[in-house]
Amino acid sequence: MTSTAAAVLMDRLGLSEDELCAVLGVDPLTVIAGDLDDKPQLPILLALTGEAAERVGEDVLRRWLRATGPGGRPLDHLLASDYAAFEDDLATLAERGLVLRGGGPSGGAGGRGDAGGGGEGDRRSGSRGASGNAEGGASGGGVSDGEPRDAEADGDAPDRGPDAGAP
Repeated sequence: MTSTAAAVLMDRLGLSEDELCAVLGVDPLTVIAGDLDDKPQLPILLALTGEAAERVGEDVLRRWLRATGPGGRPLDHLLASDYAAFEDDLATLAERGLVLRGGGPSGGAGGRGDAGGGGEGDRRSGSRGASGNAEGGASGGGVSDGEPRDAEADGDAPDRGPDAGAP
């Protein structure tokens, strides 16, 4: 494996240089020199995360890595070299998607939001979920071409009240 492969993993997961070195159990000079042939976890992690990135997208994958899921934070599993737990985290991501929980105003009923559900709280805030597209749920309808959606042009803008647009 080369330093390029390590850079791909680093970019795909949004890892810092220190995090990448910790995950691979090497020092920065080893990464720069590309002396990673004795690191079997690198091609395995590239394959596993490549499949996940194809399913959910690299932006969601980066956010997921640092989010706390049912089994803990995937980044913590990587840093602890607990690759079995990380693989379980990836399986959960494939089954459930990225589930966001929060107490903010756009979190929907009870302060809980779902990355792809498009619940009432998501529609009210104009949010399109963590996947960044307009698919599924009440906020959906149609497939995104990857371009940002104009909520007002789609008739999906948040309600601004009776005085909205008044001089």
